[in-house]
Amino acid sequence: MNAPGTATSPPRPVRVTVNLPADAEVWFDGTRTTPTGPVRIFRSPPLTPGRRYAYTIRIPREPLGPNGPVVRYAPEASLDLVRAIGIAPRGLGLTLTVAPEAHRTIDEWVRRSGLGARPLVACLPSGTWPTKTWPPERFAAAMDGLHQDADIVWIWGPGEEPLARACRGQMRNPATLAPATGWQELAALIARCALVVSNDSGPKHLAVALGVPTVTVFGPTHPGAWQPPAGPHVAIEAPGLGCLHCNETVCPLDGDRYLRCMRDVTTAMVIEACRARLRERAGSVA
Repeated sequence: MNAPGTATSPPRPVRVTVNLPADAEVWFDGTRTTPTGPVRIFRSPPLTPGRRYAYTIRIPREPLGPNGPVVRYAPEASLDLVRAIGIAPRGLGLTLTVAPEAHRTIDEWVRRSGLGARPLVACLPSGTWPTKTWPPERFAAAMDGLHQDADIVWIWGPGEEPLARACRGQMRNPATLAPATGWQELAALIARCALVVSNDSGPKHLAVALGVPTVTVFGPTHPGAWQPPAGPHVAIEAPGLGCLHCNETVCPLDGDRYLRCMRDVTTAMVIEACRARLRERAGSVA
């Protein structure tokens, strides 16, 4: 009990600012109390030399091991931010809730397109960086190689429809161009698929959150950071290259070394990985 004449102050809300690697600012409002007031956390290096003094807790992007930074799956690394303020993480699983309206929209599109009798494979040939974009003609050839196994749907985002159309046009076998979608409709479409094939991209992570198997071509980005450590997901990389995982948005090499991380990934490598995932998927739902 409190001494007579004293009162207990209720926990006061504390605003917690978390700066993520892309320098986006996320605000958490809660009832956690600290003796020093608001908590401000950043994980990425500050953009200006004096900026670090604006934060009360500073978290390294990656822990240091004997051979340098230890690469970890991005959600695992991000959980350091909540650990720093005493919140226990709830695991690495990604979740995504798709609205019933989005499912109905895509179900109707699938019906009108004459799809659904065979497994669907969604292919996204675009990428945010030129360096992590597998050649479109190889995506087309890989999807041709899967024609006997599944129906192919080319998916795309803002400004990417011409590339998706061009890839479909390079195929010898018929394929379907996805309709224009928002994130919810795209997620509903991916949820209907047996497999998503892509570069390292945002829609690949939608597939992971929805439990849909993925085959992803990696080059400048590290699968250890952007590939789930478990589950029906395969990372394809060019073998034996010392320049992998450079994180360069434009390849600095010239001549025969230019973009070898993409050019050395063969169509056969991708087809083999896709067929293995489709066989596993068929076995799991049989």
